[in-house]
Amino acid sequence: MAKRPCTTQALFGVPSFILLRFLGTKMYLSLCMILMGAIMTGTAFVRNVKQLLAVRFLLGMVVSAQFSGLTIYLSLWYRKPEQTMRISFFLIGAVLGCSFGAIMARLNNCEKELLTNILREDAGKANGAPNSDSWISWRQVKYAFTDQRIYLHMLIGIGNMTPILCFTLVLPSLLDGINASAPLTHLMVAPMYVIICVFCLVWSYSSSLHNEHSLHAATCFFISLIGFIILAFVGDQSKTAIYVSSCIVCCGMYTAFPIALSWLTKNVGGHTKRAMAICCVHAVDHLGGVLKFVIYPEVDKPIYRKGHLICAGATAVALLSTFILRRSMMKENQRRQFLSVDEYRREDAVEEPCDK
Repeated sequence: MAKRPCTTQALFGVPSFILLRFLGTKMYLSLCMILMGAIMTGTAFVRNVKQLLAVRFLLGMVVSAQFSGLTIYLSLWYRKPEQTMRISFFLIGAVLGCSFGAIMARLNNCEKELLTNILREDAGKANGAPNSDSWISWRQVKYAFTDQRIYLHMLIGIGNMTPILCFTLVLPSLLDGINASAPLTHLMVAPMYVIICVFCLVWSYSSSLHNEHSLHAATCFFISLIGFIILAFVGDQSKTAIYVSSCIVCCGMYTAFPIALSWLTKNVGGHTKRAMAICCVHAVDHLGGVLKFVIYPEVDKPIYRKGHLICAGATAVALLSTFILRRSMMKENQRRQFLSVDEYRREDAVEEPCDK
């Protein structure tokens, strides 16, 4: 039952992007919020399993556009050095389960022009002027599917999101193995999420400050990998090891997510190509949630050694993909640095260059 929204989100990730680009983020996200409220209200009137499955399917279909849509929106209206911290704030809001909103003061014409010029200068030619987010370029859609680096981002995403979607669902059962009372177990979870939020903020700030993403994300994946290994081989011997390694795993997983995502938004040019890349990565990410009951079956409770090793393998894939992507981008930067005048003019003359 829990995996139904993940399946729907994976199926409707890319189609939702098409609707998002035609309707525009403001209209489409608003429509999704209204539909989600209606579907959640309808859940109260469910009477059998078939109705519940149908409601969960519709909920996943509506939710499929929300995270990718909000990420696209953030990438449009914040400069590249600012995106990591903004996405981190968004993730922290999701982790804490809090709704948040921003009150924006009315800008005068001079302030509007200043901010628009700042965004246009930061975006550069590959992104164009952010004066419309409802236009779609099929040429850029083709660029998104033919760019090998997008597929590396997908591997990083699924290697990161699979442990997040699977491990967090069995975390309460894992902590039950400590044999503490139910109130104490819930009390022990609270400091864990506070530590996650603090670590996520500090590490994301470091990434934003130094304008570096690959090594920061790789460090997070390595931390998470160590945590899973400890859980797999020491978790059945020490209750303290269960709690500490769970904190280590969660800190690594959650912190890597905004850093890796902002790495994508800052290096993929073109509104349509960037939006398509975000939606593809987001759709593939949720495939890991479908495997939750395969990775962490009830028969393995409460140790879940096999599940921890599978998540460690997924994290290792994300870590390896991060280094491969880093190497690929370094080679591309080196190539661009030594372009001749004729080569530069030829590439500059390409229509809708994106990040090519």
